[in-house]
Amino acid sequence: MCLAGVPIIRLGDKEVEYNYNFRFYITTKLSNPHYSPEIASKTTIVNFAVILQGMVVALCARLLIRH
Repeated sequence: MCLAGVPIIRLGDKEVEYNYNFRFYITTKLSNPHYSPEIASKTTIVNFAVILQGMVVALCARLLIRH
């Protein structure tokens, strides 16, 4: 929705100006966090947790695909 050419979004009962450069980052110490389907479908979730076992499994999977 735009008001006089300015993008507006509704947060609760208020209308606020939207900035297309806005980014919101959150982090967690949980090893396997659970997010509701509503949150997961509207966000990009990046898992930066890399452990040796996970890398071994990924490497084995790639090797099996190639051979």
